[in-house]
Amino acid sequence: MSSAGEAPSELTGAFIEIAKVTDLGATGESETVVGNTTADVSISKDQTNSETNKHSQRRSVRTKTYNTLDIEVPALLVPGASQLETMGVVDSDGEEIYGDVWDACRIHIYDKEPATASSPAQTFEFENVEWDWSEISLPEDYGEISFTGWVHGAWRRGKTATS
Repeated sequence: MSSAGEAPSELTGAFIEIAKVTDLGATGESETVVGNTTADVSISKDQTNSETNKHSQRRSVRTKTYNTLDIEVPALLVPGASQLETMGVVDSDGEEIYGDVWDACRIHIYDKEPATASSPAQTFEFENVEWDWSEISLPEDYGEISFTGWVHGAWRRGKTATS
């Protein structure tokens, strides 16, 4: 998926921001922070292999057939309904949407509390992320939600350079 090696299994920091990116890498790229958390964000990878054995060969040949990369956000603090609309959780009428695909998701990890952090210590970028909102119970105050994203594209440490 990336030349950056294996994706980390957990993103940990004093403070983590989740940002929606549109028009990734283009001159008009925009990034909108949709919420934050102090909980760890989990990254899970599952891979399937296929094995073939030709009759004339002694050894079987194994091939990686596919892998999946998931992002689990256990507790994202969302300040209001407009952020939920930006995320794609609800439409402009406040009605729930059960999934959305973002051009990219950036996860900014800060090693200090928000009031003292000037810039993230690390940034991870995931392309073409489909979010599953089906497990969300929207609180009355739009407080805290948890959800899962399926990464359909590449991932990298850092940001894509804009053209």
